[in-house]
Amino acid sequence: MGVKMRKAMFCAGVILIMSTAGMILGCTPAATPTTVPESTADNTPPSTSNITSASTSNATDAATSDTVAASTSNTTPASKTIVTPAYTPPAASAPTPPTPPASAIAQQYYKDGNTLYAQGKYAEATAEFTKAIELDSNYAFAYYGRGISLNRQGKTDEAIADFSKTIELDPKLISAYINRGFSYKSRGLLDLAIADFTKTIELNPKYAPAYADRGSIYSSRTQWDMAIADFSKAIELDPVYAYAYNYRGFAYSQKGQKELAVADLKMCISLSKDPALTQIAQRNLDSIQ
Repeated sequence: MGVKMRKAMFCAGVILIMSTAGMILGCTPAATPTTVPESTADNTPPSTSNITSASTSNATDAATSDTVAASTSNTTPASKTIVTPAYTPPAASAPTPPTPPASAIAQQYYKDGNTLYAQGKYAEATAEFTKAIELDSNYAFAYYGRGISLNRQGKTDEAIADFSKTIELDPKLISAYINRGFSYKSRGLLDLAIADFTKTIELNPKYAPAYADRGSIYSSRTQWDMAIADFSKAIELDPVYAYAYNYRGFAYSQKGQKELAVADLKMCISLSKDPALTQIAQRNLDSIQ
């Protein structure tokens, strides 16, 4: 059963997909930044709160030096026949600390960018990440940090470019794929978004949000069976994934499977901690009961 779509609408941090009849077809969290992991070796999906400090493989700690006490090993002892005090050389001047390598300074700019991002100062964070990139053009996490900061400012195309550079430098950073996929989705580039969500799944088959994100696109295209398969996998991996239940419930309703739809929408309502999502699921439930 095909459903004619209107454009997606943003409300309280979620994307609402509306039918021409006014029913809310589904929702997904608005593209949110994901945390830069300290290591991408295990491809662990980052959280969605804010970005955190992380070191890159080519970043080194700033060289430091302590004040060197003057050596007195060459002090001339007082002679029994000399009554003047023994000579002690003046204290040696502390050596000038060497300038830290560019990558270490870049890392500090990156950390400052993280702090500003967490404070919601996205333009200022962007400037700090840019400084890090200027000092270390291979700093993958700095491109990623700038990308999510640009996304927060509505600069989607620039964000996509930074996520692409991140992936070029670190092809296993799944948070870059997932965020680029969100960006592509917001620009209506759905095939590219699907490709990024699929790549995320290849890198980490246990990352439930990637299935739900891909399923949401299948749902928007009325490809209900493919959508249900992805939402079901997301729920299998994360049984308390409220968004996936709402999406799958709607997909079931479009296939005429009312009992399954009602069960999923009720489950969404019972699990949801997001008032906007709860309201959407309730309205969807009311529309089919």
